[in-house]
Amino acid sequence: MVLGAATDAIASLAGIEGAFPLRTLRDRTIRRIRRRRDRLVRDARELVIEDLPEVAASPSAKPAALLLAETLRLAVGKGIVTAEDAHLVWASTHDGETSMSLAGGNKTEAERLRRRRSRAQRRMAEHRGELLEVMAV
Repeated sequence: MVLGAATDAIASLAGIEGAFPLRTLRDRTIRRIRRRRDRLVRDARELVIEDLPEVAASPSAKPAALLLAETLRLAVGKGIVTAEDAHLVWASTHDGETSMSLAGGNKTEAERLRRRRSRAQRRMAEHRGELLEVMAV
């Protein structure tokens, strides 16, 4: 993400003269990274249960992504995890996002997200029997 932001800033500044080209390049790169981070955080907060797909097939016949979505929906509905935590698990498990990418490169925020995701996954594992029982019906 940083490399892409820097490359775009370089391309947009090509041929433009300025007193401090490195500062301009750095500032544009930082602004783009912050916008991306803010968008990721905003999107994570806007997740509602309805955003996860509905599934009607038996658990053994479901693709992994649909099974994950149904499990997360059920866990949120039962109050095992919050919708925000479900989105975090979805983003890391299904979308392949890392805590660092979701945190926009902020190490402190990345560690907080990693711990939050781990706690959510642990809570779901603790309630696995309950979740499987409901999904088997």
